[in-house]
Amino acid sequence: MKGWRGIQPLHSTRADVEKLLGSPVDKNDCVHNVCRYYLPDLNVQFYYSRGDCKSGRGVWDAPPDTVEQITINPKPGAHWSNLAIDKAKFKVGPGGHIEGIVSYANEEDGFMITVDKVRDEVIRFYYFPPAKDKGLPCP
Repeated sequence: MKGWRGIQPLHSTRADVEKLLGSPVDKNDCVHNVCRYYLPDLNVQFYYSRGDCKSGRGVWDAPPDTVEQITINPKPGAHWSNLAIDKAKFKVGPGGHIEGIVSYANEEDGFMITVDKVRDEVIRFYYFPPAKDKGLPCP
């Protein structure tokens, strides 16, 4: 995985997102450095940096408005069994406190999928900094 539609955490900016998707439609779609876009097949949220480590506002050592994480909520109907990915690259973990919810994480690529195993339905996709960028968090 190389990010979502070319947008990569810690390498892409708010300007890159807006070049791809435009500005959020409503001011309420961008609150506290999180911007939401509502697309026909999914809803996507971009989490942006507030500042680098020196500013004291950052979680990652990245300039303001750098993408830190992407969360995608697909519309119902996305099935784990139909995903065209190498599932052997993912580690299985708990998906939260709800029985039957499982997470599949690929730390190397910075990608996680939360799945309702009972319905074989994808609940959420997460894109986060890949393992090669793990040296960038603020202390």
